Amino acid sequence: MFRGSCLLTVDDKGRIAVPGRFREPLLEQCDGHVVATMFHDRSLAIYPLPVWEELEQRLQALPSGNAANRVLQEMLIGHADERQLDGQGRLLLAPSLRRYAGLERDAELIGQSKKLVLWAAQANEQRYENWAQVLGDPDFAHTVTNLDL
Repeated sequence: MFRGSCLLTVDDKGRIAVPGRFREPLLEQCDGHVVATMFHDRSLAIYPLPVWEELEQRLQALPSGNAANRVLQEMLIGHADERQLDGQGRLLLAPSLRRYAGLERDAELIGQSKKLVLWAAQANEQRYENWAQVLGDPDFAHTVTNLDL
């Protein structure tokens, strides 16, 4: 279970040092084998390999006659990059994924239960600004009420 967030830096070789709070569960769950892929709003999702394999099966089972399903399959499966954390707990990100997410230097890694989401710092700031609009949406208020937060 991944929770919380960490600011980090993408090094000159395109690697991130996965913080210990996220690294330890990855080493325990899957010996550091992960799959990084494109995610919504120009972010990257990083899945422990067993979690990815379950998701990939569900994605492959979607009817490909539906355009939205095809986009999901192309985006997630077509750009999936399987890697293993190195001995120092670093993860090398594929150049195409870094380009998609606009990752140059500063980034934020966010725990999302079964996966991690990586954002370029500047994109994440814009996302925070967009939250203000969502917070005023009646659907949001309904969701919060139903969750009994």
